[in-house]
Amino acid sequence: MKSRKMRLFLSLLVYFIPVIVTSHFLFGQTPALSTLPLVQTADTTPTSPEKNLENQDLEKIKNIYQKLVSARGDFRYRVPEVFLRDEVSRVASIDYERLEIVLEEKAYITCQKYGDAAIAFLLGHELTHYYEKHAWRNGFAADYSDLKVGKNLKSLQDQVANETQADYLGGFLAYSAGYGMFEKSDSIIGDLYKEYKLGESIVGYPSLSDRKELAKRTTKKLESLIDVFEMGNLLAAIGKYSEAYQYYNYILMQYQSREIYNNIGVTSVMNALQYFDKEKELIYNYPLEIDLVMTGSRDNSSIETRNELLKNAIRQFDASINLDPEYSPAYLNKATALALMGDSVRAKFYAKEEALVIALRNHDTKTAIESEVLLGILQAKSGNKVSAKALFEKAATLNNDLGKQNLAILNSRIPPSKETKRISLAELDSMSGKDLKSFAKKPQKNDDKIVSLNEDYTFFQFYIDSLDYKIFFNLDGTTNVRTFFLITKPGSSSKSNKNIGIGDTDETVINSYGPPDKSIETPRGSILVYGNVLFIIDQDKKVKQWASFYSKKSLF
Repeated sequence: MKSRKMRLFLSLLVYFIPVIVTSHFLFGQTPALSTLPLVQTADTTPTSPEKNLENQDLEKIKNIYQKLVSARGDFRYRVPEVFLRDEVSRVASIDYERLEIVLEEKAYITCQKYGDAAIAFLLGHELTHYYEKHAWRNGFAADYSDLKVGKNLKSLQDQVANETQADYLGGFLAYSAGYGMFEKSDSIIGDLYKEYKLGESIVGYPSLSDRKELAKRTTKKLESLIDVFEMGNLLAAIGKYSEAYQYYNYILMQYQSREIYNNIGVTSVMNALQYFDKEKELIYNYPLEIDLVMTGSRDNSSIETRNELLKNAIRQFDASINLDPEYSPAYLNKATALALMGDSVRAKFYAKEEALVIALRNHDTKTAIESEVLLGILQAKSGNKVSAKALFEKAATLNNDLGKQNLAILNSRIPPSKETKRISLAELDSMSGKDLKSFAKKPQKNDDKIVSLNEDYTFFQFYIDSLDYKIFFNLDGTTNVRTFFLITKPGSSSKSNKNIGIGDTDETVINSYGPPDKSIETPRGSILVYGNVLFIIDQDKKVKQWASFYSKKSLF
């Protein structure tokens, strides 16, 4: 009996020690926990709440900050508060003792000429310090400062590494929050040094020249990471789910967010659908939050393969939920995966008690409606057609496409037909005189932009600053197939073969090309996909970018 009690005590101890340590790290009064402020003037007076400013500028800052926090989607621990202060000492900093991020008014004014993206860059930098636990590294070094290893850990080199990573991942955070690719970080650093009357060198920091050069190189690295993310989205849009999975997985190795986990889970589900018999097993159109179209045929011997893919998807959705328990799309997608595995009991629970409840609480209308669509599918599959019809009709009345489609399927047992104008390879859209069929015969690439995702997948890019387009292409080493995308740069004047360009409405696209083969929802719009061309639509329902795409077996 004593032995059993001792084992229980040790088990509880093992469980609670990390909780105690984590709580001490986040909320304890530990002066050793710190990271470098963006700069440090001769004034080292501690930042003080007495200097807080309450004005319209603060409201704007809070709005930008909240978008960054939401984009990261990591709510496992309390998120720092943000303040605007009338101080001239640090530009921007994070106080781990009070758990607050401080932006100085002078820095805010200095960055205004660069727009909201500059403020997002500064706040994203400090927020990244918190998420990446840079303070823990510094605190750990301080605890061993009397040893040589402690001095090495606290070295300038390690501080620079933390600052560079904060620029890099903070920049990606700002991008994912909708502030675009920010390319002026080196200019901002120069302006801040000038306004704060700082010289070339500050004790404990790299020189100004080195900081500006580091910022330029970090921007290039960030640009590559963003391109990897966009390539993953493009591959998912045209149904290359296995490849899109690899691109999202590459992002996860460097940057974790609820949306990335959710997207990688969705690609895993979509990949699993190729192992289903669409006519017999996929009668209804299941909801997935990024609304990817489900197609494919099933090999009768592949049930184990598809279930492994669905189990993997569920693990990714669980990771997304772990970061943010209020993220309803992950619950809905998990319910869909469970339904596809035949686990209707748990699917119903996650759709009704989790996804629907959380979506309604957070006013996420789309997820709420599609949770009820999934409940309708579960009712239909169990033989309760009356309840299923009521749920589908409710969604259709609210103009939900999945509700309309599944209602038509329920009534006729035949999926509604789609009359689409497919684009043949002979009509492959060109851009500024460049077409992919010609390019694919002898592809060019920027050697400094090659990204090896793993031993099987390699990402290539080709673009020149003077051109208004860029080319992404992927080599799938497992099949030796290359997939090419010719895509417009922002502001491009290039028109598609049917005279569609940036700024045209989605209605104009549909009038010219017909109903899309696929329509994929994104956080800030949608993607309309046709035979060999796609249009990225923004939140104002206008073309933001367009691209042609083409796949070819590689001979080398």
